Amino acid sequence: MLPDALIAACTERLEPLERAVNRAWWDSNTDASEETQVRRAEAEVALSDALADAETFAAIRDARVRGTTDPTLARSLELLEQEYTPHQVDAELQRRIIDLQSSIESRFSRHRGTIDGAPVDDNTIAEVLHSSDDSERRQAAWEASKTVGVEVANDIRELARLRNEAARRLGYRDHFAMTLATTDFDEHRLFDTLEEVDEITAAPFRAMKSSLDQRLAARFDTTPEELRPWHYDDPFFQEVPVAIGIDLDPYLVGLDIDDLTQRTFDGMGLDVRGALGRSDLIPRDRKTQHAFCIDVDRAGDVRVLSNNVPGERWTETMLHEFGHAVYFEGVGRELPWQLRTMHHCLTEGVAMRCGRLVHEPEWLSQIAGLRNDVVDALAPRLREFRQTSLLIFARWVLVMTHFERGLYAISASAVRTAAALPTGPRKFTSPPRPSTTTTICSAR
Repeated sequence: MLPDALIAACTERLEPLERAVNRAWWDSNTDASEETQVRRAEAEVALSDALADAETFAAIRDARVRGTTDPTLARSLELLEQEYTPHQVDAELQRRIIDLQSSIESRFSRHRGTIDGAPVDDNTIAEVLHSSDDSERRQAAWEASKTVGVEVANDIRELARLRNEAARRLGYRDHFAMTLATTDFDEHRLFDTLEEVDEITAAPFRAMKSSLDQRLAARFDTTPEELRPWHYDDPFFQEVPVAIGIDLDPYLVGLDIDDLTQRTFDGMGLDVRGALGRSDLIPRDRKTQHAFCIDVDRAGDVRVLSNNVPGERWTETMLHEFGHAVYFEGVGRELPWQLRTMHHCLTEGVAMRCGRLVHEPEWLSQIAGLRNDVVDALAPRLREFRQTSLLIFARWVLVMTHFERGLYAISASAVRTAAALPTGPRKFTSPPRPSTTTTICSAR
């Protein structure tokens, strides 16, 4: 089969299946129930079965070996091989992975912690950690944020083992190595970069943390050595505490976040009204409590899930997520379906840049409507905040990346230690793409 005919046949088969997966995934996050969980799993199994087609996979690999002088066809074939590669395992194992993954995510979306016996959402927990001076109440809120772990911990470990089993059958060290290889990342280059980030940020972070701990110790009438995780302003120390940052809530709580978002992007010449209308932005039970943007069909159905309450945190989140949205909407529809996507680094860079607008004097003046004298007074602290925010973010990335690699290395250790194994594929030599074609970007 000629490359263009092969690509057309794959598109015809995969496009409706991916669209069904994305719609079911959206439904399972906006209303986490057994029904939406089952429907999502069934849609993912149908797509996985299509991507497991060994005959089509062989034809794609053969077409790539034979090559083509057309760069669009060549890249489409490359992406197809990357899509199909992770699914070349038996259907039973894939079904177990999909069912368990769907169950974990559904339970995670439904879960609410409790404080004094009453269920609370993440926004309530965040408010306690942001504002309360009562260490006991802060501890209760922090511990409430962690109770979901009890519900899903064993299944997450089992999911890691199953994912590793699938990756090893395909010739990879573990699931982590396969995921990097299937998203155009080079593991050695990534960790060389992270090592450099570690070296550059370690000393400034220690100095910042020492200053922060002195201030927190004074606030809570204790010593730096006696501080605990609940003394920081969020459950993961992922955000800049007000003690060394800036609190914009007094200036933003009275403003409509949807309106701020629309006017921000209007100022860039970008219309987000369509995406706003398709989005789900209000917190409620059985809805995932974080935020993400999804391109459902690679044809304009772009949506954002958020859990907005007025203030700085969710305003920044909305600008971040709609940064993803305008990126997705800007992808050329004249491109072949396989190419109407993006690399995560690119869209994440756009989204982070948009989110940071909340802490820029021009945005506070022109969009939020603060008086110029107020903005001028805030400007030095805004600059310090941006520096501290990037420093904390860099250290957080180091923590999470090393944690995830370690999780899968531990799960694989019964077979062989991670350090002794190659990082790339042994059977499949071309750089693949994600094991699911769902295009999703999450801020939190």
